[in-house]
Amino acid sequence: MLLKVLLALDPDYVENCFMKNIGPENKLSELIKDNSILQNSLNEIGISNFELTIKEAAHVFRVPLPILLKKISKQIKSNISSPKTATFKKGKPVGIKKIIAFHSGKGGVGKTFVSSNFAAFCNEKKLKVGLLDLDIDCPNIFQSFKINHTHIANEEKKILPYNLNGLKILSMAGIQDSVDTPIMWRGPVMTKAIEQLLHDADWGELDFLIIDLPPGTSDIPMTVMHMVVPDGVFLIGAPSDSAVTDTNKSLNMCTQFGIPILGIIENMTGEIFGKAKLNYHENFIAEVGLNASFNQDKAFAYKKDDDLASALEEALKRSLVI
Repeated sequence: MLLKVLLALDPDYVENCFMKNIGPENKLSELIKDNSILQNSLNEIGISNFELTIKEAAHVFRVPLPILLKKISKQIKSNISSPKTATFKKGKPVGIKKIIAFHSGKGGVGKTFVSSNFAAFCNEKKLKVGLLDLDIDCPNIFQSFKINHTHIANEEKKILPYNLNGLKILSMAGIQDSVDTPIMWRGPVMTKAIEQLLHDADWGELDFLIIDLPPGTSDIPMTVMHMVVPDGVFLIGAPSDSAVTDTNKSLNMCTQFGIPILGIIENMTGEIFGKAKLNYHENFIAEVGLNASFNQDKAFAYKKDDDLASALEEALKRSLVI
């Protein structure tokens, strides 16, 4: 039963708990570590003493352990579908026609590479485009464009994105003191940062705001999907079994939020990592082979790679019709 409760949160969280042998005899503090949704859920059903074991909590409530776990599970699902603690601004920022997100279940599959190239590609097509780097922990968009810049605010105290030939780019990298400084923030601070980057920036009039989300299915992607609800999302994967599994997790999360899947692009295919493994999906757009020149071309790699350019052309067509 404990397994079913935790599965309501995240299968990876379950695996982590059971690797640590967490069970009914463990303290609640061990169970809720680094999981704000579970902690809030326990608070809302009246559990505040996290030094109790899971078994003791059931005794305090004078109910059998399975009944308590069902109650926790119900509260978790309620909080995930409609979090009561959200106090952030909701809705699309004024002046933005469409929000297009790029997401991956696994890190290191080239999501930022694709989102950066897509933004540059759309800008070249004379669309009004903004690119928002919401990978708060590891903001790499500036590196993709070889930018060294510190964001400033205008007279209205709105953050000014960096303007690269008409492409507006905003990243935590432009706010950090140093690119080597780690950002070690928890949920509420992250949420406030996302709100400011989205709503307190001077985006002006945009056809597309392209959001580069961090990998995974936890706080930041969920917060963004509650905060603005993207008009569509592109999923980025790679030809490894773990990347395929995590791409499917990403797809299921977006589906649960009702966000249209615009397409799946699979990076790094070829002789080294093998053939595409995600091409069985009906939304599969293209595979992009591993190419050493990408490390030099970065956000403008599409100018030299036909496969990438074709994938971006198809992605643009799908973005225009939603």
